[in-house]
Amino acid sequence: MFAPHCPTCGHRVLLGTGRIVAAELATPSMSVAVRCFCGSVLDAFQETPLPAAGSPPHESPPAVTPAA
Repeated sequence: MFAPHCPTCGHRVLLGTGRIVAAELATPSMSVAVRCFCGSVLDAFQETPLPAAGSPPHESPPAVTPAA
């Protein structure tokens, strides 16, 4: 399983080995490319980017209360 960050979707996605589209394992810096559910091809080890300095922290959406 891989959990790369997808810049197209904007979050990390959990992808199985069936999503591998290419792999180069014979070199010291192995690379694995996986296809996200949105169709983007990603580096399987892509990390979530850190927020830029000075940017406001991520805010959760407001809670929704069900109507009675």
